[in-house]
Amino acid sequence: MRLAVEMIRLARQDVYDIAYLLSSDTDLVAALEEVQSFSKSVQYVGIAKGQSFGLTKVADDVRLLRLDDIEQFFPQTLV
Repeated sequence: MRLAVEMIRLARQDVYDIAYLLSSDTDLVAALEEVQSFSKSVQYVGIAKGQSFGLTKVADDVRLLRLDDIEQFFPQTLV
């Protein structure tokens, strides 16, 4: 909820032109639409496996990552 509120608040204050949303929570679709009503662009960045089709449909651009794109940023667990 807080993410949606801040995206809208900052769009209303004209703090940014492009929002990069790193979430696959379809509940954020309404917030994206509100942000776009302020002529802001929303880039949805998600993981291909688990992609939000709702966000994909609404966002101005979509960047989907594969798990092997991000595994390098997580330490290997010890067995």
